[in-house]
Amino acid sequence: MTRIPWMEEYPAGEALAEIGLPVTGSLVRAIGSIESSDVLRANAEEVLLAIYKGNDPAAVGILRQAAKKASDAVTAARLFESAIRLARKCFPDWRSACEAALH
Repeated sequence: MTRIPWMEEYPAGEALAEIGLPVTGSLVRAIGSIESSDVLRANAEEVLLAIYKGNDPAAVGILRQAAKKASDAVTAARLFESAIRLARKCFPDWRSACEAALH
């Protein structure tokens, strides 16, 4: 894995990315939680992208599906906002697939 610049400041992010798919549920919960700070949410989004490196639309889709299943409107909105942010970060070749994952 190539080093992502913010990972020196937040080494747990690198460890979570190395663990991979088993941590996605925890990342999604952190992203959707009203108790999570903006920094925590942003880092969780970046780790999710690192885990799905090579398949950005899947990362967007995970958040979109979680938003649809959320038990309350605030959590759903936070997850959907994160899905939109991730879709905007998708590589140009995947942009249309990432946008499709939002729907």
